[in-house]
Amino acid sequence: MDTTLTPPDGSVSPARTRAFGSSPATGFAKVAPWLVLGVVLASYGWTCVFGFVNDDFQWVEQAAAAVDGYRRPGFEVVFFLRPVVELSFLLNYLIAGSAPFLYHVFNLALEALNAWLVWRFALLVADDLVIAMLAAIFFTIHPSHPGAVTWVCGRAELISTACFLGALLQHRKGRAPVAAALLAVGIFARESAVSFPLAALWLDLSLDGSARRRWRAFLLYAAVLALYAVARSHWTSTFAWQYSALYLLLQGDWTGMLNVISTQLSAAVVALLEPLYLNALWASVLLFLLVAFTMWSEPRRRRAAAFSAGWTGIALLPFIGWATFHPRYAYLPGVGFALLLALSAARLIRRPMPAWRLALAVVLVAGWATASMVRMQLRNEQWRRNGVMSERVLDAVVKAVPKPQANTVFVIEGIGAMRLGRDPWAHTPVLLYGLGEALRLRFADHSLDISLGDAPLPVGRPVARVQWDGVSAHAY
Repeated sequence: MDTTLTPPDGSVSPARTRAFGSSPATGFAKVAPWLVLGVVLASYGWTCVFGFVNDDFQWVEQAAAAVDGYRRPGFEVVFFLRPVVELSFLLNYLIAGSAPFLYHVFNLALEALNAWLVWRFALLVADDLVIAMLAAIFFTIHPSHPGAVTWVCGRAELISTACFLGALLQHRKGRAPVAAALLAVGIFARESAVSFPLAALWLDLSLDGSARRRWRAFLLYAAVLALYAVARSHWTSTFAWQYSALYLLLQGDWTGMLNVISTQLSAAVVALLEPLYLNALWASVLLFLLVAFTMWSEPRRRRAAAFSAGWTGIALLPFIGWATFHPRYAYLPGVGFALLLALSAARLIRRPMPAWRLALAVVLVAGWATASMVRMQLRNEQWRRNGVMSERVLDAVVKAVPKPQANTVFVIEGIGAMRLGRDPWAHTPVLLYGLGEALRLRFADHSLDISLGDAPLPVGRPVARVQWDGVSAHAY
C-alpha cells in the first residue's frame, strides 16, 4: 500500500518510489504525460483536416465581421455571454482567416492541455501515478468529447474545463487570486463553471477535512460569481436561458420541474456510460455499483472515490434544469467519472493480487477503452461527413451563382431533409445553422443573406434562387 501523503501545496511528493509496485516513479512520471499526449493525438489528430459544421460558420463570420468593422443591422438577441470564446475565434481568424485547419489545431491543443491537467489533478487526489494516467486516458477517449473537440465551436467546453481544473490546482497551492482569475476566464467561456466554488470546497473537505483556512479564497470566488451575474443580467436578453426547471419552479409547477430534473439526470448518466449502450435505469444501477465498489477500499482511496463521485454530481448541477442534455455536457463531469474508473481498476489489482483478478482488470479496462474509442471515432466520423457535405452544398451554390450582387438574398430549396438530419450520408444535421454565414464567408461579402421556408422576401434586394437536388445546385 502506498502511504505517501500529498504536500499541502498540491505538488507531487518526491518520496514516492513505485506506482503499483512496478515502475520507478521518477521515470514513469516523466513518461506518463507523453503517453497521454499520444492518446490525444491518436484520437483526434485526424480531425484537424475536417471542415466547419453548423454553428462554426456563425462564430467565424462574427470574427470576420469584427475585423472588417461590419455589424449587421437589427436587434440581436444574446443568450450566451462567452467573450473568451469570441476572442479565441477572433485570434484564429486573424491568423488563419476562414481556413478550418488551425481552428481544429487550437481545439486539439486545448484537449491535450485538459488531458494533462486531468493527469495532474488525479495525481493530487489519488496520489498514484498509474491511477492518474488511467484517469487521463479514460477522460480523453470518452465519446462525449467529439462534440467539444471535433466541433470547433465546442471549444467553450474545452476552455472552461481548462480554467476550471487550473483554478482548482492553484486553489490547492493557496494562490486564490490566480484561481479567481482563472475562474473568471472559465465562466466567461462557459456558464457551467459557476459550480467551481462547490468543487473547490468539496476538494478541501476531501483532502483536508476542513475548509476554514481558505474562507478568504471563497469570498474572492463569490465576488467573481457576483460580477458574472451582474454582467449577464446587463448584456444578455434572458438571465437563465434554457433553464426549464427554473421557469417551472417560478410558475409553481413542481411536478414539471421534477420531471425535467429527473430527465436530465437520466440523460447525464446515460451519456457518462455511453460506450455500454445502456438505458437510463441500467446505467444508473451500474454507476451506483461502480461508486460502491470503489468506496470499498482503504481510507485514502475511499476519500478519492467519494471526491470523484461528488465531483461528477457538482459538475452536473448547472445542466440539471436545462431543456436538453447534449452528450458534450458530460465533458467536465467526465473528469470525476474517469477518476472513478481508474480507482475501480486500482481496486481490482490491489495487493495481494491473484492472477484471475489481474486478468479481470485487464479485460475490463481493455473492453471499456475499446468500446469508448469505437463510439468516439464513430462520432468523429459523423462530424467529418457533416463537414464534407456542408462543403458540397456550399461549393454547389457558389458554382450555381458564382458572382452574386451585393445585398443578394439566396433562396435555396431542397436542403430541408439535410437541415433536419435526415441525409443518410451525413448522419447529423447539415447546415442546421450557419448557411448564411457560410455564404458570406465564401464570397467575402457581409451583405449577403438567405431565405428559407416561406419567409417573405425583402423588397428591393436582388434574389438568387437555387435548387439543390442532392448532388448539385442549379440557379433558376
